[in-house]
Amino acid sequence: VDLSNTKNKISSKEFEKFITMKNFSLPNQDISFASINKINFDLNKNYKLENIDVKSKINTENIIINYKSQRINKYFGNFKNQAKLSQSDFEIDYTKNNLNIDLKSKYSINDINENINLKIGKKDNNYFFDLDIDLDGAIVKIDELEYIKKQNIKSNLFLKGVYKNNKEIIFNNLKFNEEDKYFLIQNLEIDKNDKIKNLDLLKIDLINKIGKKNKLEFKKVNNNYYLTGSEFDGTRNIKKLLDNSSRSIFSYFRNLNAKIYLDIDKYFVDKKSHLSNVKGEIQLKNSKIFNSDLSAKLNKNRKFELKIVTNNNQKITKLDIEKPAPFINNFKFIKGFKEGNLNYESFEYEGKTKSNLKIVDFKVQEVPVLAKLLTLASLQGIADLLTGEGIRFTNFEMDYESLGNTTTINEMYAIGPAISLLMEGYIVKDNLTSLRGTLVPATTVNKTISKIPMLGEI
Repeated sequence: VDLSNTKNKISSKEFEKFITMKNFSLPNQDISFASINKINFDLNKNYKLENIDVKSKINTENIIINYKSQRINKYFGNFKNQAKLSQSDFEIDYTKNNLNIDLKSKYSINDINENINLKIGKKDNNYFFDLDIDLDGAIVKIDELEYIKKQNIKSNLFLKGVYKNNKEIIFNNLKFNEEDKYFLIQNLEIDKNDKIKNLDLLKIDLINKIGKKNKLEFKKVNNNYYLTGSEFDGTRNIKKLLDNSSRSIFSYFRNLNAKIYLDIDKYFVDKKSHLSNVKGEIQLKNSKIFNSDLSAKLNKNRKFELKIVTNNNQKITKLDIEKPAPFINNFKFIKGFKEGNLNYESFEYEGKTKSNLKIVDFKVQEVPVLAKLLTLASLQGIADLLTGEGIRFTNFEMDYESLGNTTTINEMYAIGPAISLLMEGYIVKDNLTSLRGTLVPATTVNKTISKIPMLGEI
C-alpha cells in the first residue's frame, strides 16, 4: 500500500495514544506535515495483520516538545524544559517488530536555530541512539571541572550508545567540542543506580572559567588505569576534600578493583599554588582506597608525600607537606598562614579513626578574637601584630578520634613566643562544637616558671 499526503494538519492530542515516554510530552498544537508511506503486511486466516513492514518519510514545519530532565538542566544553563523543532525530516522504518527513526532537523531552545541529527533504533527492547547536535547557542556547564561554555561559541556534542531494557546505559562514544578544545568519553557503562560499571577512556582538554588549563587522560589498560596529563585545576576538589563535603571520586564506581598509576606534570591546589611531578599509584578494592603511595613537589621545591597502607583491616595514612599554606588556607577560620611543616598520621579500624596532626615553625596572620586580645598582654604579641608578621608558633599538635559524625579532641595544644593554648572537647558535624581549655600569654607562663626554685634561671 502506498499512502502519500501533503499540507495536512494533525492535533498533538492524537499522539498521546501512541507516545508515552517519561518526562516527555507534546503541548497542545496543530502539527503541519507531509508524508510518503509504504506499508506491507500479510492477512492471516483469522483476518489479523502479520509481517507488518512500514517505511515512512515525514516532513514537518514546527513541533514544540516538552522534556524535563535534571541532568540536562545541570549541564545546559539556558534549557527551560522545552525545545522547538523546525524543517524536520523523519524517516521511519518498522520491520519485524524492530523500529528505526532517523531525524534531521533544525532546533532551538533560545530562538537560535541549530542543527540536530538523531537516530533511534529499538531491538530486543533495547534502544540504540546516535546524536549529533550543534550547541553554539547553548550555555554548557560542567561544575566538576569549573567549566562554562558561553553562548555564541562554536561547539558540538556527539553521542552514541544504548539504553538497555534493564535501565542500564552504555555510552560507546561521547564527545563535546568547543572550537579546538574537547571532552571525550569512550565505553562508559552506568547501571540503574547511576554507578559506573566500566570506563575505558576519559580525556579532557578544556580551559575552565578562571583560565586554567585542564589537560588530563584517564585510560584503562588491562583492568588497571593510567591517570596522566600536563595540567589540571584541582582547586575545587581540594576544597571539598578538606571540608568533608565531597565523597571520594571512586565512590561513583560500582565495586572498582584496580590500580591507578599517576603521572601529572602540574596539579593546581589553589589559584597560585600547584603540585608538580605528581607520581605514584593507588590501589582500590570495592571502590575504596586500599593502598597508596604518592609524591610530588609543592610549588616546585617543597616536599609532598602521601602514603596509605592497609594491613589486617587497619588503614594507616601518613601525609607530609613542607610549607602547607595552600592547603591550610582553605579553612575559613585561619587566615595568613605561613611557613611551617605539616605531618599527619591516622589509624582507621572498624569505622573508628585515631589521628595525630602536627605543624611546626609556622605563623598565622589572624587568629580568633579572644586570642588576639590575650596577645596584647604580651609585648611580643603586640610587636608581631603591629609589624604584620603574624602570631608565631613553634609547635601545634592535635590528637583526636572520629566515629560517625562525632570528632573527639583528646588534646590540642599550640606553643609560641607570644601565646600558648591547651584544649580538648568534641565536635558533632553540622550540629555542635564543645571545646574547653586554657589560653594564656607566654609572659604569664614564663613568670610562673621562673618562680619555681628547683628549675633555676629560665
